[in-house]
Amino acid sequence: MVTRTGKMREHKDNCTEVHDLSSDLIDGDLDPNTTGRLSSHLDVCPPCTAFFNTLRHTVRLIGASRSQRKMPPSALARLRVRLAQARGPQ
Repeated sequence: MVTRTGKMREHKDNCTEVHDLSSDLIDGDLDPNTTGRLSSHLDVCPPCTAFFNTLRHTVRLIGASRSQRKMPPSALARLRVRLAQARGPQ
């Protein structure tokens, strides 16, 4: 029997996994089992979906801007800090 507390803990663990592996998911670097698990979680978790979509959009913007010009190191450092803050405490 899975208790409500157990389900909440499992959900939080899934959120942590999504945050930790989102970059790999975007890059297509995960095995099919992990990809499926993360995708299933994204289907039911609006906060994780928002985080993932924001990260994916940011990655696309950075990729597009690289073709035009290189991102200044200070801007890249600020972006990394913001992404780490969005992930929350580990």
